Amino acid sequence: MKEEFRKAQKRRIIRVGMVLKAFLERESASTTLLSKLFGVDAQWANYFKRRWIMPLQEIIEERDDGSLIVRFIACSDEEISMCMKPWLPHVRVLRPKDVRNRLVKEYKQWVQWQESNMGVYE
Repeated sequence: MKEEFRKAQKRRIIRVGMVLKAFLERESASTTLLSKLFGVDAQWANYFKRRWIMPLQEIIEERDDGSLIVRFIACSDEEISMCMKPWLPHVRVLRPKDVRNRLVKEYKQWVQWQESNMGVYE
């Protein structure tokens, strides 16, 4: 049973990899899919190596320090944000800058909101 599961997972990875490869080959073409690059710190890299965390993820580089550079494909910037947030602070947006800047702005606003309500319910 375990071997069947592994074979099924391998077939899925191959199929998704073929879709990803086809997309990346025509990345310059007009499309609604977005390709983004992320850095994953060494402490959490194992999670990204063991299974796909992001939709259509591809590990681009494993660095000497154990960290990863990961590319993933998404349909919108909102999907990117939703996929990233559970992994903060262990991932960071490398490209594009506008997505990174938007996430930083959202978290600064969240921290400010948290600090403004300190003591209210204590």
